[in-house]
Amino acid sequence: MKCAYKVYKKLCKQNHSGASIQLVKSVLDRLIDVKPLSPIEDTPGTWNDITWDDAGTTVYQNKRYSGLFKNVYPDGTVTYNDVERWQCYDDSGFCFTSSLVNRCMDKLFPISLPYNPVSEKVYVKEFLVDEKNGDFDTVYFKYGDVEKYFTEKDGEWKEISQKEYEQLLRSQNEQIH
Repeated sequence: MKCAYKVYKKLCKQNHSGASIQLVKSVLDRLIDVKPLSPIEDTPGTWNDITWDDAGTTVYQNKRYSGLFKNVYPDGTVTYNDVERWQCYDDSGFCFTSSLVNRCMDKLFPISLPYNPVSEKVYVKEFLVDEKNGDFDTVYFKYGDVEKYFTEKDGEWKEISQKEYEQLLRSQNEQIH
């Protein structure tokens, strides 16, 4: 806390205007969040090959921003994913990440370069219908106008309708009472 106060006092001595302090704040926020200050481009030498299996897809991690990955598929298709892009929040305000949400949202909103990393909030509700599935097996998430519903069947996530989701939620609530 003392170091934060020292930085604050130093900023106050610089006589920033309301606009200039907001600019400084945005730069400091990105530095603290370990996000690059300028957009990432797909240029030679900016990626580390981290491929770990023989599935045919080559996986690269960005040298400037470790949360960004580039996937090059055998047919030449290239996709990007930022593991810190989609920040999930539940009813209690708890923040977490979800590979299911990441995969779905990246398909709906693919990353293109140049890319300036941002974090987007996604509301998520998870619950368990069948105890053999662990902690949860049914998921709802909302981002803007996008609403998605999933349930786990035979170890795989399947997209379901809102009506099916509501039926599962009712059955889960009946199990509790």
